[in-house]
Amino acid sequence: WIRVDEMPSVIEQIPTEGEMVFATFMFHAYNDVQEENLVNLNVVLVDGRKQFDWYLGAPKNIEDADRFLEFASSKGYDLSSSSTAENFVVRNGDIGAICIAVATEMYGLSPDDKIEVMRHW
Repeated sequence: WIRVDEMPSVIEQIPTEGEMVFATFMFHAYNDVQEENLVNLNVVLVDGRKQFDWYLGAPKNIEDADRFLEFASSKGYDLSSSSTAENFVVRNGDIGAICIAVATEMYGLSPDDKIEVMRHW
């Protein structure tokens, strides 16, 4: 478990080489611990670059996809769909700041709230 404001330090630890390298941050929207409110934020290594993925495999992520697209667009993030259409990708900007903004501005968490992190590298 880490604090919301520690997401950038985890992202910095992601190696810049390897296959299937990613970190997933998981938390409940508005700290409502109902399973259907679980949000997944993914940072994935693709071609040596880290990118933010809005994964369309978690129920809350699917439910809030349009809301995320509006949020990301309002922040000026460059969005695209992945080749598998299973996620929306942000390739520009400060990935750590994007993660914090989604957690705090979209979902009402505070910077010191605890969230779960899964590291795969």
